[in-house]
Amino acid sequence: MAAFQVCLQVWLAMSLLADGLAVAGQVVVAILSIICALTIYMGLRAFVGFLRIGTGSGPWEFLRSS
Repeated sequence: MAAFQVCLQVWLAMSLLADGLAVAGQVVVAILSIICALTIYMGLRAFVGFLRIGTGSGPWEFLRSS
């Protein structure tokens, strides 16, 4: 019976360790995906802003009128 308890404790310890690593991995993936999404979003905002300045549309119409 003692060997069973030892094996059970080792199994539970390894299970908790694996769960902890999985949670840490999910956090890393979530942070990297947020950084990637924000980079794409800000890049598109900059592109559209330059496009609007170049065409003179939007709030930059006063630049073309003078």
